[in-house]
Amino acid sequence: PRRREKVCLLLSCRARSTIIMVLEVDDSARQKGVSSAASHAAGLDVQKAPWRSHLEIHVNGRAVKLRDVEPHHTLLSVLRDRLGLTGTKLGCGEGGCGACTVTVSHFDHIEGKEVHRAVNACLAPICTLDGCAVTTVEGIGTAKAPHPVQKRISELHGSQCGFCTPGIVMSLYSTLCKNQEPSLADIEASFDGNLCRCTGYRPILDAAKTFASDKHSCPKAPIGYDGTGKNPRDEQDTLVCSSTSAVLSNPEYSLSACSGAKLPFSPPPRIPEELRSSVAAAARAPLKVVGDRVTWYAPNDLASMLALKKSFPTAKIVAGNTEVGIETKFKHMEYPVMVSTAAVPELQQLEFDSAGALIIGGAVTLSKLENFIERSLAGRPQEKTRGLRAILDMLHWFASTQIRNVAALAGNIATASPISDLNPVLMALGASLTLGSAGGAPREVLVREFFKSYRTVDMQPEEMICSVRVPATSKFEFVKSFKQCKRRDDDISIVNACLRVQLSPAADAWRVDAFHSAFGGMAPTTVRATRLEGALQGKAWVEASMEAAHAALAEDLPLPESVPGGMAAYRQTLAGSYLLKFYTMVSLELAAERLGGAPDLPPAPTVTARDASAARSFLSEPHPITSGANRFSVPSGGLQRSSVAAASGKDHEPTEEKDRAPVGQPLQHMAALSQCTGEAQYVDDLPSQRHTLHAAFVLSERPHARLVSVDASRAEAVSGVAGFLSAKDLSTEENKWGPVLCDEELFRREKVTS
Repeated sequence: PRRREKVCLLLSCRARSTIIMVLEVDDSARQKGVSSAASHAAGLDVQKAPWRSHLEIHVNGRAVKLRDVEPHHTLLSVLRDRLGLTGTKLGCGEGGCGACTVTVSHFDHIEGKEVHRAVNACLAPICTLDGCAVTTVEGIGTAKAPHPVQKRISELHGSQCGFCTPGIVMSLYSTLCKNQEPSLADIEASFDGNLCRCTGYRPILDAAKTFASDKHSCPKAPIGYDGTGKNPRDEQDTLVCSSTSAVLSNPEYSLSACSGAKLPFSPPPRIPEELRSSVAAAARAPLKVVGDRVTWYAPNDLASMLALKKSFPTAKIVAGNTEVGIETKFKHMEYPVMVSTAAVPELQQLEFDSAGALIIGGAVTLSKLENFIERSLAGRPQEKTRGLRAILDMLHWFASTQIRNVAALAGNIATASPISDLNPVLMALGASLTLGSAGGAPREVLVREFFKSYRTVDMQPEEMICSVRVPATSKFEFVKSFKQCKRRDDDISIVNACLRVQLSPAADAWRVDAFHSAFGGMAPTTVRATRLEGALQGKAWVEASMEAAHAALAEDLPLPESVPGGMAAYRQTLAGSYLLKFYTMVSLELAAERLGGAPDLPPAPTVTARDASAARSFLSEPHPITSGANRFSVPSGGLQRSSVAAASGKDHEPTEEKDRAPVGQPLQHMAALSQCTGEAQYVDDLPSQRHTLHAAFVLSERPHARLVSVDASRAEAVSGVAGFLSAKDLSTEENKWGPVLCDEELFRREKVTS
């Protein structure tokens, strides 16, 4: 225990033979901790602190001391431009495609264990990697000595163009570093942040699933697709069947078939002693890096953090950079001072208080929260954890693994997105925030009162979120979360919601003691449906009450046709459907409780078999394991000689058997292994030649306008500008272009059309 917590529960998890410690801490002690830090911060002069100016990072097992980095640079730019590790690719640049995935490892001194995470290098500021070990695709194997993951993906046709492949390799590698015995479900979940645009996901997943500990439970191929026993390399019009189950049952791809390793993969990356040692960590001075555009601070205690926020009220607090990175890169927003929460131990608290409420520190990542809740559910009464389950259901579908590994809950709250998946859940559960500031008393704010207007919250410039408190649920209290989006994985919500009801048994029916609601995607902020809550207060939990509730909900959430995002009627229908689903879910649970040994409880509302399907939700149901099967023919014939090369002098003379090409046969393509190891070079991977020029188009600010004049003198005066080209520099023929017919002008001469 780190402070004055007491151990209230000790559980033995048989599946992993580990000890789970669920800590209980007095809520007043938590407030005192923030208050003490705030008092200390009032007298701190942050400029006199012993700041360290160089980063301590290990890349692929080697120490890399970076002393002249720019804080706004990402890990990806440093890997590619400074270290020449071009295997990690730049795809979308916003954490959506996973082509830049690397493994980031650090030693958690609070929990006393190594942590390995898949991270999007395109979003991770280089300064957040201080004290971490980074492993790229080049660091786990080469084409001559590939890692089993690289070898397996290349052998099983998991790479085509190969651009996204290094990220896919590293996502799987990160999963195996965390869990040496992943399930099929774990394998599939590890790719929720990776996109592939040409290979197709089935061969990628088939290759990855060969490392699963329960691959015997993979769905079998349909009858007729379960294999012919014929070799695809045989000719004479052979019919060949292929399926996921056949791949997983092939002894060639068993775990023991991995070359030279007792495990299906080599050990996780070794974290150097200087990064593991608690003594070295305690002696490491806080970080301050001054760049041309940004000054970066990484304090190592809460008092210094609050003092920095007082000294720089407009400073941007950064945890995972998943939101700030988008703002600076695509919205061109500038934050001259950034303060990282990564090294502040007081913001990493994750425990239950004496009332059973969950306390979440301001820097706790979503993945850490997800894992903690999963472990805690087993040892706590179901009635106390319904709120936690609602949070967990949302976390499973929140963004991607790479994003959840770095993003903090407090950051998601402070961003105040109207379509945040977690804010409706926290609001409906009655969660509160502890805000701290230098010299001030901690301020407690309910989440339902925190959002004032679009992207505006009840927080002063010098304040920050120190912790989030989520109360426990009680007996006969039911909570469900809802989300609808265009795709399930890694997508923002169209409409989301969380509904909570406190029921009490009456003589003949269940009564609503309290009803709480929160909806996202229906207003500029996450909002309550107050008319709905009032319409159900004190009413019987019956279908007739729901009719009035639906009418009240429609009044609560009106949307004009011109609403940003469109789909007004659809979004209103979604909100109503969530209420119907909630009523059905709760009614079925009430019926189950009565049948489960509580016959003295009132009867639950009747739910017909037809309506019972409304209780299903992809949020809480296990994701079905995917599999595939197909049949194809290998045609007879092969290479043929032309009349010039044929001995007979005639066209279409077949070559000898030994020379025949494997046309149409499923062979590993030649570049696959180099793509999987990051050694394949693409145009952007080639080093620039000396005096290479970079061009950018100059766009008109007005559409459908006559071009009066172009004055490039100010641009040409900028240092480094080599020249300006326009239509005047090209002939009429040279200035024509088009995809098929060259009927467009490359540079406009007289009129801009779009």
